Amino acid sequence: MRDEKRLGRLLRVRSLQRDQRRAEEVIARQHHASTAELLQRIDRLHDDVSPTSGTSFGFSLAAAAGYRDRLHVSRLDARGRLNKAEQVVEARRAATLEAERDHGAIEKLMERAERDRALAEMRRMMDEAPTRRNGTLLAEKETSRN
Repeated sequence: MRDEKRLGRLLRVRSLQRDQRRAEEVIARQHHASTAELLQRIDRLHDDVSPTSGTSFGFSLAAAAGYRDRLHVSRLDARGRLNKAEQVVEARRAATLEAERDHGAIEKLMERAERDRALAEMRRMMDEAPTRRNGTLLAEKETSRN
């Protein structure tokens, strides 16, 4: 009985931990997606500011070059953040898998305890003296005959 309560508590704790790890993984994936989207926007801006054929004034070319330089730095930063976000997603996924393994192990322990309890009950019933239909013990009837 004590083990049942203990396993029940462990299962509840492991369930909470598993759910928490899943939530952290979802948050990490959302952060990764938003970082990838930011990088795509920066890339589009960089492409839009690239020089094109045609007549342009020197001043606007210089301003575009400065803007492109700033976008290049932003792109490098965004790529670094994206790499970091990918690492965090992988770490969160590993933590989720570990939590799921722990939860599964507790479930298996509970199943084993239930099976052992059922076997013990079957053995107990087999060890009891057999009874007749009306509930009198066969052993009592045999002793009354002698």
